[in-house]
Amino acid sequence: MIHLSWSCRGLGNPLTVKHLREITQSHNPVMVFLSETHQHNHYVNKVRKKFSYYMCVNVDPIDTAGGLSLWWKPDVSVEVHFSTKNIIDTTVSFIRSNTKARITWVYGPPYYSDKATFWNSWSNKKRDDGIPWLVIGDLNELLWQHEVEGGVPWSPNRRQFLKLFLDSNCLFDIGYKGQQFTWAKKDFGEVVLQECLDRGLKLDQLQSMWPDTSMVEQGDISHQFSTLWDIEEKKWHQRSRINGLQAGDSNTRFFHLTTLFRRQRNRILKIANEDGVWIIGEKLVRKAFEAQFKCVYTSLGPRDWGDSLSGILPLVTADMNRDLTAPFSLEEVKTAVFQIGALKSPGPDGFSGLFYHKYWEVVNKVVFNTSKDFHRGGVSIQDLNQTHIAPIPKIPNPEKTSHFRPISLCNNSYKILSKILANRMKVILPSIISHNQNAFVPG
Repeated sequence: MIHLSWSCRGLGNPLTVKHLREITQSHNPVMVFLSETHQHNHYVNKVRKKFSYYMCVNVDPIDTAGGLSLWWKPDVSVEVHFSTKNIIDTTVSFIRSNTKARITWVYGPPYYSDKATFWNSWSNKKRDDGIPWLVIGDLNELLWQHEVEGGVPWSPNRRQFLKLFLDSNCLFDIGYKGQQFTWAKKDFGEVVLQECLDRGLKLDQLQSMWPDTSMVEQGDISHQFSTLWDIEEKKWHQRSRINGLQAGDSNTRFFHLTTLFRRQRNRILKIANEDGVWIIGEKLVRKAFEAQFKCVYTSLGPRDWGDSLSGILPLVTADMNRDLTAPFSLEEVKTAVFQIGALKSPGPDGFSGLFYHKYWEVVNKVVFNTSKDFHRGGVSIQDLNQTHIAPIPKIPNPEKTSHFRPISLCNNSYKILSKILANRMKVILPSIISHNQNAFVPG
């Protein structure tokens, strides 16, 4: 008989529900224990019913932190003794075998400040009713030094909460089959900390009743889910345009809400013309902006400068000019590529800066050859410089086209070329630009 325990990191994420369905369909667990649901009773029950589980007990999160849920099928009868934000304590009757077991489903406190209170309250909780006892879940606590890799070095003097709990209740660790670690922390896609936090603990009586009891860590599913979660999180981070938080902060819901709010705020449903008449409809609003920007950025003045520039002496020397026009090197192309913002909005070609950063070893030859072709005059800059024009409000609650300023979302292929030229010009600018001309301060 199979039971599932999973710290799911938010049951509101469609990826979580999708992978939970895959696990339950492939393994058909009789009981499912979910921790960190981050969802309240109504939503959890809605998901549970889709999975055809008979009964459940839920512990609501505090705000959006924590949350537990235990589901079961008609193969078992479950008596819930009590539940807290960290524990659901049950007696489970297995109908087919006519046996019973006490199963305590646990999500241990992740913060050190809460550990002492939690684990001290669970000392000497062994009952003398003759019913075998199993403790299972994400205990968020380590037993041995080899159960952690990375992070703060292991201290032999740290308080052994889990070991004291095992000794006081005559329990022992079942162990598990699968990958060495059950939890990993990533920073920008790189694993920086791994720990063994998920466990099963049991009394000797359980061993004699079910000698084949074991735990299996579904490492392949966990890895796939973690990878997809990271992709989902970074996608919404990019769309949210929030720069103060890192993608590894696991704020997918925050990024999602921020994105929706920003889209709602930036949506232009109607605009007032110069006569104060409201224009409604996407096509008419677009035409109004096109007319406004063409008017602003079209010059009707004379283009002949005559002799007005004849009195200005050239400051760019032959050596400067030689450096400015020298062939591009692979190293300066790479430098320009990695100076581009990874999560800035892409241009019409859809390739973000992150794409060039992550796959530089794959695309570097194409980017470098394109840069050399541009230097020789073999690339049409007009083709590279296709842009999206986005109107940005200059004031709160804008009503007219004049209340917006346009920005151009350029292709990163164009930005790379312009960045190379800008980097070369930075070197000579102090020699040809006055210190008082602050328009050239880098931003």
